[in-house]
Amino acid sequence: MKGKIRLSSFSSFIYDRWRKQQQMIKHQWKNYHKRIVTGTLAFAVSLGVSSLSMAQASAHINYFEELEKIYHIEVDDKRIGSVDNYQIVEDKMDKVLKENADQFEGKELLVGENISYTVERVFQSRVDNQQTIGELEDYLEVHVPSEYITVDGETVGHIDADKDVKEIRKSLIKDYLSDDEWEQWQERAGEALDEEEVIEDIQSGEEVLIDIELSADIESEQSSAHPDQILSIDEAKDVIINGTLEEDKYEVSEGDVLGSIASDHDLSLNELLALNDDIDEDTLLQLGDELSVTVYEPLIDVVVERIKKEEQTIRYQERTEEDDAIWQGESEVRQSGSDGEKLITSANVYENGQSVAEEIIEEEVTKEAKDRIVVHGTKTSPSRGTGDLVRPTVGGTMTSPMGPRWGRMHNGIDVAGVSNRDILAADNGVVSSAGNEGGYGNTVRINHNNGMETVYAHLSSIDVSVGQTVGQGQTIGTMGSTGRSTGVHLHFEVHENGQVKDPLNYVTY
Repeated sequence: MKGKIRLSSFSSFIYDRWRKQQQMIKHQWKNYHKRIVTGTLAFAVSLGVSSLSMAQASAHINYFEELEKIYHIEVDDKRIGSVDNYQIVEDKMDKVLKENADQFEGKELLVGENISYTVERVFQSRVDNQQTIGELEDYLEVHVPSEYITVDGETVGHIDADKDVKEIRKSLIKDYLSDDEWEQWQERAGEALDEEEVIEDIQSGEEVLIDIELSADIESEQSSAHPDQILSIDEAKDVIINGTLEEDKYEVSEGDVLGSIASDHDLSLNELLALNDDIDEDTLLQLGDELSVTVYEPLIDVVVERIKKEEQTIRYQERTEEDDAIWQGESEVRQSGSDGEKLITSANVYENGQSVAEEIIEEEVTKEAKDRIVVHGTKTSPSRGTGDLVRPTVGGTMTSPMGPRWGRMHNGIDVAGVSNRDILAADNGVVSSAGNEGGYGNTVRINHNNGMETVYAHLSSIDVSVGQTVGQGQTIGTMGSTGRSTGVHLHFEVHENGQVKDPLNYVTY
């Protein structure tokens, strides 16, 4: 059959040798890409098997060598066209690299795509070199060598090939240490300290770095990327810290409040506010407002363990007691409170700078706290008076008796010059009035439920209320000079069966 050649077994042997010599190999495009790319030799003429002489076999081999070569060009395993001279492909790539040399001065440039070719021998070439090179140009992109960084399979990005992934680890760790801790950590070459030895030697006020761990490994492999895609060490670190999630947006609808939006998205209110710098707790949400509701999860957690010893305050407690010697409704501080102190040694774990766990190792009380004791009175009395009045002041001197004065009747006595200004109920009774009475100023009236009533005027303050039962000698207010008064004093009246009586008939001054 035309186009087929039959070879003897011996001729087949010769042909196999020729194939090895001529190769069916993969070609590497010089230094445009760092991995070997391959091509294969294909034939347009299929071969049969017959018995031919050595001379016939050689003739047929020479015949194949005289066929034209074409090169099928592939970019990342996608065929884009054919050329009859692969040198024009290399020339095109050289041109692209030279055109970008000034823009990326000082960087090693290479073609980022995986370009390969397959050789085929044909009777007549019908390739379009110009069209193929035009197609190739659309795919060509300048790259620089890089290290491709991942964390647990999650892409971080590319860093310069001259950088070491260890620099990212160091930068991550350094962010969560003080300058002194970082210096110590480097001196220790990253070795953890013995906790028991630290606990034994640590002094009050000290915090000692024990260990640092990263929750996942940072991995890298040789690669290449466009120069604009190369991250600095700090940029790569930021991607690791912040994660790579895009923020979700929530549109405010009717009835929404900040608390409910946070709860619906498994956020605390503080987390929601941190994601939205333009709002605070008092912001009034509007329908259609958009809020960020995604918390970025870091690709790596930096876990720091420290042991610290510190003095802490023991806050005093407040206790209440009852005392039947004090009138109900009155109270006094029997003992002032004072704080105590204690020394705490604790192991603390921090995750990305936030305290996540604390274990108390030792606790020593160095000063006991003293409780504050407040006593509340429970003393009560019947609402009916005894009829035997006591002085309504603590000491004092009568400054004006009952009787005519300044052209009018003075219906009581005035008392001043007291040792303290407490005003006392002259007998058991019920407060019938407590408030301002014009010329009398702040006034308290007590109905003793036995036909008697006492009046206490010009008070600076009132300590009882209408309807309150008071006992004889109970404080009902403070001496003052309210109303129509010439100075600090008490105006005291006694009424019996509706008649004004001279108070000196019941009390002595």
